[in-house]
This record gives sequence, C-alpha cells and structure tokens, in this order.
Amino acid sequence: MSRRVIFVTQDHEGLHGGGAGTLVGEVARRLTGTGCEVTMVVASPDAEAATGDGYETVPVTVSEPDGSLGWFVGRSQAISDRLGQLVAETGPVDLVEFTDFEAPALWTLIHRHALGLDRTRIAIRLHGPIEAITDAIGAAPPPMDGIGAMERLALPMADAVLVPSSAVGAWAIDRYGLDPERIVVAPPAVVDVLQVGWTPSASPTFAALGRLSETKGTDLLVDAFGAVLDRHPDARLVLVGPDGWSALEHRPMTEVLRDRIPRDRADQVEFVGALLRDEALARLAGAWVVVISSRYESFCLAAHEARRAGIPVVVPDLPAFDAYRTGAGFAFFDGSAVDLANTLVEIASDRGIVERLAAEPAPAVGDPTAAYLGPLPEARHARSQAGLATAAAQRLDGLLRPASTWWSRPARSVLRALPAPVARVLVRLVPARLKDRFRAGASWPEEEARRRAERRLRDMRRRIEQGEFPDESGPTISVVIPCFDQGQWVTDAVVSVFEQEHRSWEVILVDDGSTDPDTIAILDDLARWPRVRSIRQDNRGLSSARNVGMEAARGEYLIPLDADDEITPRFMADLLGRLEANPRAAFAHCWAELFGDVHALWATRPPNPYWERCSNSVVGCVLMRREAWKAVGGYDETMRDGNEDWELWVRLAAAGWEQVRVMEPLFRYRKHGETMSVATESQFERGRAQIVERHPDLYTAEALRSLKQRWYPALTLISDAAVDESHDEVEVVPGPPDRGVAASFGKYVADRRGATWPLSVAMDLVRRLEAEPDAAWATHSATGAAVWRRWCLVDPGADPRGGVRGTGAAPGGDLQPGAYPDPEWMVDRALVPEGARLLRHRPEEDALTPEG
Repeated sequence: MSRRVIFVTQDHEGLHGGGAGTLVGEVARRLTGTGCEVTMVVASPDAEAATGDGYETVPVTVSEPDGSLGWFVGRSQAISDRLGQLVAETGPVDLVEFTDFEAPALWTLIHRHALGLDRTRIAIRLHGPIEAITDAIGAAPPPMDGIGAMERLALPMADAVLVPSSAVGAWAIDRYGLDPERIVVAPPAVVDVLQVGWTPSASPTFAALGRLSETKGTDLLVDAFGAVLDRHPDARLVLVGPDGWSALEHRPMTEVLRDRIPRDRADQVEFVGALLRDEALARLAGAWVVVISSRYESFCLAAHEARRAGIPVVVPDLPAFDAYRTGAGFAFFDGSAVDLANTLVEIASDRGIVERLAAEPAPAVGDPTAAYLGPLPEARHARSQAGLATAAAQRLDGLLRPASTWWSRPARSVLRALPAPVARVLVRLVPARLKDRFRAGASWPEEEARRRAERRLRDMRRRIEQGEFPDESGPTISVVIPCFDQGQWVTDAVVSVFEQEHRSWEVILVDDGSTDPDTIAILDDLARWPRVRSIRQDNRGLSSARNVGMEAARGEYLIPLDADDEITPRFMADLLGRLEANPRAAFAHCWAELFGDVHALWATRPPNPYWERCSNSVVGCVLMRREAWKAVGGYDETMRDGNEDWELWVRLAAAGWEQVRVMEPLFRYRKHGETMSVATESQFERGRAQIVERHPDLYTAEALRSLKQRWYPALTLISDAAVDESHDEVEVVPGPPDRGVAASFGKYVADRRGATWPLSVAMDLVRRLEAEPDAAWATHSATGAAVWRRWCLVDPGADPRGGVRGTGAAPGGDLQPGAYPDPEWMVDRALVPEGARLLRHRPEEDALTPEG
C-alpha cells in the first residue's frame, strides 16, 4: 500500500550523528523503497544543510536555543506553520509523524483544525521524552521542566504513539495515560553492520558505545569499573562516542568522568571520542562486552549494532530490553552501579560467559515499514481533538504566563480601591514591556468581573431582606447544584437562579464531599437563603450528587446546574414554555454563552436521533421533566469521568422521549482553566466507548445502520423519475429542489433530474467530500454529476474554511450555497454577545455507515 508520509524531526542524520535522526532517516529510506511518498521536515538552526536519501527534505530554520521555554514553543509553532503551508500546497497526507523529545508536535496538535489536519493521522514516535530522561537522572533544570510538561501534553493528543516494542508501549500507557488502542508497535530500522571478527583481548576489556552522558549512565559505568579494578587490576575500559554535557554538574561529561577515575588508574580508561559506525565497531573488536549502562532507553541502536557486529552486550533491566532476556547475546544488571560492578567482575572472572553470549544470534527487530503500510488508528473524533486542544492550550498558556511576583497582591489591591474609570486608565498606562507581567498579577478583566459579581450579590441580598422570595411549598422547578470545592463560583450560580423571571423554583445544593474550608463556609451561608436547601455527602461524583439532589426535589421539572455556571434570567421561562408545548419531550435545552477565559456563543446543531447516538450536542444544563428522569433511573453513577449527561440523553431517546431546542444563549458556561467539561470533551472517544459498553444493543452494526438510514443517509437524491438502482446509503426524494432539500436528511444532496449518471458516480463524490471536510461540493467532469454538502445549502452563514469552495469545477444548477435557508440551521447574528466569537456545532458525523 502506497501512502504519503511526512516525518518531522529536529535531529536529522545529515546534521547530527546517531540518535533519533539516524532511526528516522533509515525508516524514511525504506518506506520510499515500498513506493511511499516521503517528505522530511527538518527543524534546526542548520536545517538548510539537511539532505534526503531518496526523499525530499523541507527545512524549517530556527534560531539557536536561548535557554527559554518560549524558544521551544516558538520552534513548535514554526514547524506547525510550515507544515500547514506544505499540506495546503501539496494536498492530503496519510500520516504526519513527529519525534517525541522537546514536544515539536504540540502546536500542530493544538491547531490541527486550522491547519486542515483534522482527518490526517498525526503520530508521535517514542524515542526518549525529556521528562523520562530528567526523571532518570534526577534533575530537571529550567527549561527542561517546562519541556517535559509540553511532552506530557502532546503524547496523549496524538492519534497514534509509535513504540519500538510492546513492553515500551505498556510503560508509556502507564506513565502518560495513553489509550492502549492508540499504541502501535513499530520497530526502528537497524542497518546491517560490519562483522568485526570479534576476538576478546587477553585482559578483560569493557567498552561503552554512544554519547557520554548521565542519561546513558556513563558515570555509572566508570564507578562500576573502579570496583572491577579492585578484583582485576589489568582490566581496561574504552569509551567510544562523542562528549556530552552533564545536566547535574553543568560541564562537559569527559571532565566529570575524569574526576571520578583514580589518578593511578587513569591510563586504564581510554576516551576514544566520536567515530563513524563501522569504524567504532571495528575499534571494539577486542572488547569482552559492550556495556549499555543507560538510565533510560526506549530502543538502543548501539546495543543492536554491537550484537549484529558479533560483540556481546550488557544491558540494564529496562522495558527496552525485555524481549532479549534469553538467547540474544545480552547479559542483564539491575540498573545500579553496584550490580553492574558485580556483573562485570563475574564476566572478567569467566571468559566463557562472553563466549557463550557471542555465540547466540543477534535479536531480530521486525519489519520497520509494516506499521506504516498496515492499518493505523483513525484520526481522533473532532470532539476529542477540540477538547484535547483546549486543555493543552490552557496548560501551555499557564507554562508560559509569567508567575505572579511580590507586587501582585498590592497591585490587585490598588485596582480594587480605584474607581473603574481610573483603574482602566492605570492599566493602559503600564509600559508595554511590563504589561504581560502586570496582567499576570493584576488583571482588569478579572477585577471587572469581580466587581460585577459583588454588585449582583449586594442587590440580591437587598431583595432577599425585602422579602421578595417567600418560601415555595410546591415549586414548579427544582435547581440541583452539586458542588465540590468550587466555592469561588457557586454563589454566582445561586444568584443566577434568584434572578429568574419565572418565580416558582427552589435550589438544592449538594456538597459532594468538599474539603476546602472556604467552600464549606460559603455553602453553609447559602443554605440560610430562602428557597435553598442543602445536602452534604461523601464525595461520590457528579452523577451521584445530581441524583441525590433530584431525589429530594419537589418540583415537576429539574435543572442540573454546575456550581461554576449560570443561567440567564429568561432560562426557566423560555425553556418551560417550549417544554410544556411538547408533552413527548423529556427536556428542553438551549445554546450557550461561553464566558471567563473564552467569550463565545456556542450554537448547537438541530436534534437528530442518529447524531445524538454518535456524539452529544446538548449542553448539560437543561430543563428536564422529573417524570422522565425517574422513568429511566436517573444519571448513571458509574459514569464518573464525564459524559454522564450524554449517556442519560441516549437512554431517554431509546425509551421514546423527544427533546426541544431553544435557539438562544440562555445558559452561561464558565470557561476557566481545565474544567471537567474540557476533560470530558478530550476523552470523547473513551466516553462513547463507555456508553457503548453500557448499551451494546443500541450500538450494533444493524441498529446503527437502521437508525442512520432513517435519519442520516449519506446522500439525498432529488429525482422526478423512478430510480432503478438502490443503495443503503441513499434516500430518494422528489423535486423541485426546495421541497426536496427541505424533506431530506442526507449529509449530501445531488440533483439528478434530467440526468442519467449512475449512483456509483455520486457515491464516489461523497467519498471525496468525506476526505475534504471543508469542501461545499464535488463534481465529476465526465458526467456533470455534482454533490453538495447539505449544510451549505440550508444555512446562508455556512462558510467552510477559506470561503465556499469545492473539489472540481463549480457546479451550476439550482443547488447553490444558502439557496434553501432553513431557520433550524441558522444563527441570528443579533444573538451573538458583543465581542464574542460564534462557534457553530457542525453536523459532521461520518456519512458512511460504521460497522458497529
């Protein structure tokens, strides 16, 4: 199978010897031999010097590192920009693979939608994350600590993580919380090397092969060798490889090592320096063993090259070597200098050990191209991509944001003390070079929000004192607010209920095991407000807290409101009117205004039973009939990682209940840091898998096919004549187009009135549009067939990225963008709050029926 693959690396073999650059270059060469089109994007200060052997190289020239975390983020952004240009210029790519260390993939993964890489598989190959290395050596000086945090963000975002072995894959799953189904075993390419005619020297000789560094454990080997000399004074140690830099002592590694060698034994340790591969192996032909004393390895190329040259190898007890414990010419030690010394003493005392090891065959590592040519994990669902990107962007912003300084508290106090007009002027007068640092400690938007909240609270306390809220013995609506250590927001949530135009309601606060004293004090104070009841329980999760509150509710209708969110004054009145108008509906929901860290209007798509089965488009805060909640057993309390609301909507729909959508932003969703909702989005696929596990009968291939044929066929075919052909993915509706489009449910629409092209042509165009998610149409030049994305026909505001564009010649005919406006698909721009972005929930579930 021929594929187009882009490798992104900062360690190219043409620039630096050994390491990941050598492994990536060899895999690239072998893939070109299979017919794959390979491009190497090289990001380095000397990138222009990189050349490819059978593949194209694309340089991304960056400045020399300046020691700041911002430099590494800037390089990741430069890679992303060039990658986006490359894909835009040359077309779709099957796979983009990044190296792991220093997180070059992070910016691309955060901005993959803007780059047009939503459906392109993005993989990270595990070579040696900086975080794993700094943990192994016990030091993470800046900016290494920040780089490690960036790697921890990037790895779980990748569609696939390529590992050299299943043991390393298990290690990565455990360390980084990766999805096991996204781990791909892809052994690196090991080249054939010179057979050196191994003949061990007369006296015990031990050798190291590779860069001298703490990561490679060269200091462990030197310490262990000192102990060996006590038993075998004639032993020798040969260090072959370039000098490294000591992260612990901040000086060249050769200096560190020489200081550890007794002066009277210095002539028994030889520093050879860097040699070419075959020359280095030939230099070690007389060594008894090559010692790999690394503190961390994912795949040790030096160990495999030494074995292929016929030299026995000593390795540490690491996952990288798990597969070679017997019969591969390896001897093991436990990773400590003491056990390494014992192992080397044993070898020096019995030459037969190394002779037996040398006689064993070198280990085979498998075909390095197989993973690229076989099935790879699909690109993550758009919901998961969005959630992961949001969480990563927030954390990255936190890493880069200047820390609060000693003057942060007094600066905030000054802002609080000044009248608003004066405070605004003060913030504007801060010198530009200090603005970021000032805002990190004293933000005017945060201060303005605090003042607004205080005004609302003062006004509400006044109204309560005036007796505006007498007790309700039989409220219409019960608002259930679970709270776990969110005291800074919960008062705003309760105040938003007291501001409702509808007046028959109660509030039930459920303290789900809060441990924060301030939160507990705030909840105790709110419990003294009229119409507010409080329940306290051990921490059992959001679903349990909602169920407990709803069991205690007296209202006919229920509202699950999170402690950090709010509802607008018309929420109850508008949703109640719509819900009462449809007795078959279990709940009414609306659009959301995002506020806090983000200011936007989130416009959800029209309800569709198939879409709702596949992904959630309903915000968690709804007005729900208590009867419906009780009929299906409430929230599933085993859903503790999010998606508990979606699982409830699925059960309600399966029980025959409908829903009502109000197309206005009546719910206010606070975006602050990495909220549970962001985490839920980032785990969308895992959440869907949990729902499937709980309702397997709803997710069989036949059940999904049946639901999709009714509610979301791939293609709506407008035709005035009978259609002889039939296709499970096609619905046929009569013309004219305005009536046909209005009556259709297909993701795509084609007008075949007066034409005779076969359905197979239209389905080929459907597949082309599936691969181009921002294209409005696709045309077939030979037959004149044209297929349109239905959303573009019914929504004049639908604007695929870069404007309305398609694949193929622009079609003529009656089907044109926005020609058949449908209010259910449109957004009244007057509803978008001032200064807010409009975020539209695209109905982009896959058109073709899944296999279950």
